[in-house]
Amino acid sequence: RTKLKVNNLNPNHRCLDTIYLEGQEQEIIAKFFYGPLDALSLVGEKVDISIMDTHPGGEYNFLGTQVTSPGGRINFKIPEKFGTGLYPVRCAVRGGKSTAEGFMAVVPDGTECVVFSIDGSFTLNMSLMGRDAKIRPGAGEVVRLWQELGFVIIYITARPDLQKESVLEWLGTHNFPHGIVAFSDGISPTDLLKDKMEYLIRLKNECKMNIYAAYGSSKDINVYQSAGIPLSKMYIVKPKNPKRKHQVNWIDNHHFTDHYQYLKGLAPKSRTWTRVPISVDLFKFPSEKRVSRCGTIKRQYSATKSKTDLLSLPSTAEVREDT
Repeated sequence: RTKLKVNNLNPNHRCLDTIYLEGQEQEIIAKFFYGPLDALSLVGEKVDISIMDTHPGGEYNFLGTQVTSPGGRINFKIPEKFGTGLYPVRCAVRGGKSTAEGFMAVVPDGTECVVFSIDGSFTLNMSLMGRDAKIRPGAGEVVRLWQELGFVIIYITARPDLQKESVLEWLGTHNFPHGIVAFSDGISPTDLLKDKMEYLIRLKNECKMNIYAAYGSSKDINVYQSAGIPLSKMYIVKPKNPKRKHQVNWIDNHHFTDHYQYLKGLAPKSRTWTRVPISVDLFKFPSEKRVSRCGTIKRQYSATKSKTDLLSLPSTAEVREDT
């Protein structure tokens, strides 16, 4: 047991955000570590798992208990499947005050989402060690616009999940809207990019999600292509010397402002959406370090234009921004 070894180390527990197709087996995954760079794992300790099935404003309901593995993690299979929704999850170390929190999303077949790669696209500079990275102007507005249209927002990053707290804090500080956040489980640069690709493939093949658009930097082009995302659905921050062979939708490398105005100015077009609109508050960060993210998710099928259809995009072939 590690109980006596953690007195002088800060916890870095995290519950990973997960997405499941309605009817799939559902699992809660959490990791329990202490100290910088996960110096010490919590081994052989009981963790109580709870989920909020009435959200927002509901109470956490106890699901069960699991003992942490030699690697300091739990993989808890939910006994009774939850229906479509967004569920806050809490994993509490029994006998201690430390917890890990995350979200589980359950989506219907055909749910449409927009994917955003964080590093190098939202940010003007890379900051892997916790320093505040500068944001590209207009990035948050673009994400909020897609969310207002009813698309599920998914943030992906090649950073390891041990940086979850700092990444969420950065998103909250810059007022990005709520979304599912996916991290890498690898260490080497090859593993990090492979994890991104495999996550996107799982969204398409297992969760049956339709990736309507994918944002990123030039390093994400091959990852997106390998995941089966067409070039016409990619919105890539333009590098100084772009490769002409990539016929993607280029975005100014200094800001998203022009792109936001471009999207906002598209003429409405009648269309039936099959989505899971998320109505959420922005990330909120009270004085304590723990992150509070609140939101609701519900199923909606509509044959007519709804409030979320104020802006209906034309086919991706019509929104090219090649230069």
